[in-house]
Amino acid sequence: MSSRPLSPARLPQLSRRSFVQAAGAGLFVLGVPRSASRAQSQTQTVLTGTHFDLQIGEAPFNFTGNKRIGTVVNGQIPAPLLRWREGETITLRGARDIAAFAVDSEDAHRAFVAALFHHMVKQSIDAYGAATLTHLRETFEEDSYNIANLLARIARVASQAGAANAPGQVSTTTPNDPPS
Repeated sequence: MSSRPLSPARLPQLSRRSFVQAAGAGLFVLGVPRSASRAQSQTQTVLTGTHFDLQIGEAPFNFTGNKRIGTVVNGQIPAPLLRWREGETITLRGARDIAAFAVDSEDAHRAFVAALFHHMVKQSIDAYGAATLTHLRETFEEDSYNIANLLARIARVASQAGAANAPGQVSTTTPNDPPS
């Protein structure tokens, strides 16, 4: 994946709530283990206020019996819980790190697509076949991360699932896709 900067005209306009939900879903999917590890604290830290310093990094953890590298926030897994009052404006120091991570991480893209799919369709993307997530993530990248196009593709996949396909199979092509 290339790491080219996005021009301001191509940046998606997300509300604070959408950004926090997508970032949280992405970090959760990337690995929020509950087992003991060097990076994990015993209790989740709660940060309150309107200014938050967040350092994104990597550390080894053992979730499945195999050591892996996981994403840590402020050196801990799970990441701190952020609390503020509704309507307050908050400042995230370290937000550029979060944005850079999200832009450069294929796992974050996959988590975003899966979370958006679930939000729209109210059903897991896994129910639409193993290739659906991969196809939607790849076309999201090919479309220069155009969220409107991704939403349209998700709607097409969901609407075509029962109409023209055998049970358990979903066509991930759209009228604009080249034939496979």
